[in-house]
Amino acid sequence: MKPKVRAVLKQWTPPALLRSLRRIGGGRFGSLDLRGEFSSWQDAAASSSGYDDPNILAKVANATRAVRDGHAAYERD
Repeated sequence: MKPKVRAVLKQWTPPALLRSLRRIGGGRFGSLDLRGEFSSWQDAAASSSGYDDPNILAKVANATRAVRDGHAAYERD
């Protein structure tokens, strides 16, 4: 399944269905890991990574330079 399709499905899947999928799949739904018990959103955010990771900015900047310099046809997020 394509990553964008998976993200849309996760966004629109009811929480009860996601809980069932967690039980069936051991907490994994494709490459999406849904495991973990957290007492707050802050605790969950602290144990995960996301778009605020400095490496992401560096990768996007390098890919954009490659397009600008003619080494790549496009930048892919």
